[in-house]
Amino acid sequence: MRKNSDGMSIYLRAENDTLYVAISSETRGWVAIGFGGGPGMKNTDIVIAYVLPNGTVEIRDSYSTGFSGPHNPDTFLGGRDDIASYGGRENENGTVVEFSRPLKTGDEYDYPVPIGRPFRVIWAYGPTDDFQSMHIKAGHVYVTLEGEG
Repeated sequence: MRKNSDGMSIYLRAENDTLYVAISSETRGWVAIGFGGGPGMKNTDIVIAYVLPNGTVEIRDSYSTGFSGPHNPDTFLGGRDDIASYGGRENENGTVVEFSRPLKTGDEYDYPVPIGRPFRVIWAYGPTDDFQSMHIKAGHVYVTLEGEG
């Protein structure tokens, strides 16, 4: 599944009980994707990432407790970091981050991503390499994943 919106492309694939995600954005700052929850960011499972100039990827499995945050790491709330693998790159065109995680982690701060029925995906990107700055653009879509789960 691929969605394009306002300077950001999202690719989602489910295979063997694993969710694979790729995010491409025109920013050279952070990118984020969230699953479930609402309204706004309330009760939303969020992954935020950025790529440093040296190529190091910083990524955080987070959860938003309020309409506009905060979106603290799951571990801060008593959950787990369930990101199984990740990578990324940055160039003059923007940032690309890829990661995987189980569709259903068993962590109360992770959304159990369904197969074959629609669910909410939020997205955003920001101007700098950090987990705190305000987004430049944000939005949401509803998607339905096909595959194994």
